[in-house]
Amino acid sequence: MRMLLGIVCYSIATVFYTHAATNDSSKSSRSPKLGGTIVERKMNVDDDIATLQQAIVGTGNVPNSRLIIELMANRTYSQRMKLVDAYKTKTNGKSLDYDLYIATKHTARGDIRYYLLTTTDEILHGKIEESLDKSKDWAYMSILCTSAETRLKALNGFQYKKYENSKSYSLGKRIDKGLRQEEGRTLLNFLINPQPRLRPESGLDQSKVKDQAKLIPQDGNACKTSNNDLMMLMTKESFDQIKAVDEEYRRQNNNFSIVQQIDKVCTGDVREAYRRIVSYAVDPFGYFADEFYLGLTDRNHGWIRML
Repeated sequence: MRMLLGIVCYSIATVFYTHAATNDSSKSSRSPKLGGTIVERKMNVDDDIATLQQAIVGTGNVPNSRLIIELMANRTYSQRMKLVDAYKTKTNGKSLDYDLYIATKHTARGDIRYYLLTTTDEILHGKIEESLDKSKDWAYMSILCTSAETRLKALNGFQYKKYENSKSYSLGKRIDKGLRQEEGRTLLNFLINPQPRLRPESGLDQSKVKDQAKLIPQDGNACKTSNNDLMMLMTKESFDQIKAVDEEYRRQNNNFSIVQQIDKVCTGDVREAYRRIVSYAVDPFGYFADEFYLGLTDRNHGWIRML
């Protein structure tokens, strides 16, 4: 089981890294930088197809899923699409999608083939839909609260095909349908609304930091979405800006953090969203490490969605 878990963890994490670089801009002041760890390298399509065919057949009719995952997860999404086309040609019309599904379906819960052959934005869109259909599953919140302009635009652009009149069924309407708390609906709809702007990928205005540190709520009423200044800070400022505000707030409050203050005075969906936004801004790798651990220990977190 440990080996299978290791295969899945490696493959899904690597798949996300080998898609286009993350939306955390290289201009960000935060360190370490987020971004793709595997870049496109030269590949020999014929050799890759031969390796895939060998791995799919495997030994004693047992597919070599580790070899499949190691090869595919070290190719970018565009390279994998080339392999899909070449595989169909070289195997007289067989589907690499289907053959990979058959070869890897035994590895663990979750469809590894789906993650290998689907764009990151489409995966995240699907997980938002799935998460909103489940109670106590915070994947939708995690995805939206850690996204900036580029990804938010992409997520806003997807069609929710499972619903009638999908052409007019927006992400905002999906949030309204899926969330019970009005404050949560208001906050997330404001976060994804391009007006007045979407969260920028990077940027820091040091001149605003001290005043913004004063916006951190001192009581529950100040947490409410009617507090527009706080909403603007949390949903429309860059993660660089929010990290700088947290540093200033700590300096003024004997190292007491914004997340600690949010946990102390805020409640419900607002607390969940604000603490995720700030946690991710301050320490993105720590944030995802926590999410991954919670996903492994609490089925309500849906650990594959967190990856």
